[in-house]
Amino acid sequence: MSPAPVIIAITGKGGVGKTALSASLARALIEDPKKRSLLLIDADPAQGLTHVMGVDAEARTIGEIRDGIIDSARQKGKNAREEIAEMFDYLIAETLMEKDGFNLLAMGNHHTRGCFCPLNHLLRQAIESLSRSFDLVLVDAEAGIEQINREVVKGINTLVIMLDPSRRSVSVAGKITQTLRALEVECRVGAVTNRVRREESEDLAAALKAEGIELLGSIEEDPLLRENDRRGKTIFDLPPEAPILEGARALLPGLLGNPSA
Repeated sequence: MSPAPVIIAITGKGGVGKTALSASLARALIEDPKKRSLLLIDADPAQGLTHVMGVDAEARTIGEIRDGIIDSARQKGKNAREEIAEMFDYLIAETLMEKDGFNLLAMGNHHTRGCFCPLNHLLRQAIESLSRSFDLVLVDAEAGIEQINREVVKGINTLVIMLDPSRRSVSVAGKITQTLRALEVECRVGAVTNRVRREESEDLAAALKAEGIELLGSIEEDPLLRENDRRGKTIFDLPPEAPILEGARALLPGLLGNPSA
């Protein structure tokens, strides 16, 4: 049997920069001399990771599968569940996008009301089905605790909570860790801070310690990233010396060297 993949998920409150970190870690992994088969999961309906990785996924998402299931169920009636269950692996494989150095699966949105299978449940099944074929799975999760609460990603090795200096950011981090404990999810939980000034860092470190959250590292304010976003460029358009890429490369050894058993 192939060894289980290392699964790293990035979460946090909205607007803290989790998608930028996810994309930067992805680029660092793609450019790492130690090549690993890499699966990226864009689990946010906004599809930020998909766009910043330069992938067009408008018609190849979990949302599209969901809508197809609903349409098929309406046409075929009570036998639809069994037939679609048999087709599920095929449908997921068709949704997987293969790119140079990585594969990407996007959650997407849905446009049809009602469903036999909620979208997060489908996403969980897709991750479980596909992850066994890869060395490493990197998930850009939806902001907040909904996907954590619904156990979208099982078997996580490391959950990275992205934070900015705001009290709301720390509060969300605390709720995420409380949810993990309530669900008895065993994984390493750590925080990465973003856009934190030196004078703010001590207070933030103390707040994280009070929540029992390990501080994994920090990302500097990156004007190159802001300009890249403004121009609609991908993560591959940033120069190698961009602060967010340097920060991602610095984080990688810790993320890959201490996976949860």
